[in-house]
Amino acid sequence: MNELNLRILTSLPLIFIGFIIIYLYPNLLIYLVSIIFIIINIEWNLIFFKRLNFLIFLQIFLIILFQIFFENLFFSIIIFSIYFTLIYFIYFYNKYKLIYLITLLYFFLSLASIFSLINIIDNFNIIYFITINIILFDSFSYIFGKTFKSKKILPKISPGKSISGYLLGILFTFITIYLLKDFLSIIKNIHNLSLHITIIIFSAIIGDIIESIIKRNLSLKDISNFLPGHGGFFDRFDSFLFVFIIINIFYQINYLL
Repeated sequence: MNELNLRILTSLPLIFIGFIIIYLYPNLLIYLVSIIFIIINIEWNLIFFKRLNFLIFLQIFLIILFQIFFENLFFSIIIFSIYFTLIYFIYFYNKYKLIYLITLLYFFLSLASIFSLINIIDNFNIIYFITINIILFDSFSYIFGKTFKSKKILPKISPGKSISGYLLGILFTFITIYLLKDFLSIIKNIHNLSLHITIIIFSAIIGDIIESIIKRNLSLKDISNFLPGHGGFFDRFDSFLFVFIIINIFYQINYLL
């Protein structure tokens, strides 16, 4: 089975479960998000520790606590502080690389951003819209990048990403979303729609580059092999992590205004 077919076969169950929860059982979304971040956290720790240990379980416990108390600012700050103290202890007493510390902070910031976004929006359609955008952009970029060989955008950091893949991915994502805008019934205003698509796409590109830099620094092709054709959950959701941070900032600013 070639890589494309393997990626599709692995992605379909994840996409199906995600959309079913977002549309039919939106209240379960925070549990799905927590599970994904727990798996990402485990993947990341296994690179350094090679096996499950007390520190990993403690981090998982803190993620679960954050999921329970994310609507309570006071408890969220306490949990966030504990998390910071924990990773500070790991870094300075066990002499792990700075990248370990920074990436853990990145995970937690993304998790906090998703929960914050869920807390301030009136419905979950924007989560659905973000997911559709990222899936379309990732898919188009991958397909066109493989089909039309061109100059690599960052050959030393992400040798698999080409200029043609990104440009055609951006173009066809815009076209597809515009064609589906009435069906999606999420953002009616064309200028607002264009702004959302632009923010999501370029945030997804940055998220992808961030993960590539992390893997390059650790001399890794994939974070894990949990998802055949993709690597690990971090490899699959790399674009989502940074997108939710930026979209949350965007909505927080609009909410305050």
